Amino acid sequence: MKKTTVRIAAFLMLVATLGSCVKGDKGDTGATGAAGINGTNGTNGATGAVGPMGPTGAQGATGATGATGATGSTGATGATGATGATGNANVHSTTYTVTSSSWTWYGSPSFINLATLTCPDVTSAVINYGMVAGFWESSTTPGQWFAMPYIFSPTTTQTYTVSIFTMQAGSVIISFYWNDGTNSVWTGSNTFKIVTISGTARQAHPNTDWNDYNEVMAVQKEYDNPQLSETFLPE
Repeated sequence: MKKTTVRIAAFLMLVATLGSCVKGDKGDTGATGAAGINGTNGTNGATGAVGPMGPTGAQGATGATGATGATGSTGATGATGATGATGNANVHSTTYTVTSSSWTWYGSPSFINLATLTCPDVTSAVINYGMVAGFWESSTTPGQWFAMPYIFSPTTTQTYTVSIFTMQAGSVIISFYWNDGTNSVWTGSNTFKIVTISGTARQAHPNTDWNDYNEVMAVQKEYDNPQLSETFLPE
């Protein structure tokens, strides 16, 4: 009985104590504490896979021209070319235009006009063993050639003569004179052709009239084109 009384008294005291415990108002927030020390870095993660290639970008602007480079060294000399075909040394012609100012007047006793034509094809061999033919082209009929010496009579009493006066290696002198000694030359220009014929060509064509312009040009054509006329050339 006594134990039961003690327990009841203790229970009543507990109830009284709990009844007197009422919750008070919330207090103010305390101050922020100091930051903690950083932790150690973690280990690096594994390298990720390579991503896909992106699209090609637009072409950039053309850059400025660079400075000129230094001159390169001279290249090696090229190989010697093949020997060309042999030229025609047998019959050769040269055409000249002679103006009125080209003539030089020589008075008494010659009364003659002379003009010098430079002609490298006139060689000592041609003079000694071949021949030189001269032709004058008609001033009124172009393409018509007259062999020199050529005599023309503009009136019934007056004539003039044009011819090869003399020659030497490298040149030919042509002459022009009136039969009455008049000091007068052609006005304007006149055309002459000097043809050199080697001794070989002259002997190979014994029947050629070397004063006939067309025959002379035909012989020259044979030598200019030997493959077309081999039967006409000397062996």
